[in-house]
Amino acid sequence: MRIQPGIAPIHIYFMIIMSSGLVNHVLILPLILSAAGRDSWLSVAVSIVTYIIWILLIGAVIKKIGNQNLLDYLKSRLRSK
Repeated sequence: MRIQPGIAPIHIYFMIIMSSGLVNHVLILPLILSAAGRDSWLSVAVSIVTYIIWILLIGAVIKKIGNQNLLDYLKSRLRSK
């Protein structure tokens, strides 16, 4: 395996993904907590409901496509129409 110098696109993707968590934790959460005050638990409840809906949606997609790659499934569906 040869190591190439420089920054690969995968490194940039990982930096973006990691920075979104940092921005959320450091910048957004304190703003929500200061604006909501004692009702900040409501934002947690809303996010849990949203998260559960998202997980169910992903589960339904995985169940529908079965053992097929997502991109292959989309290509076959788009070609058939």
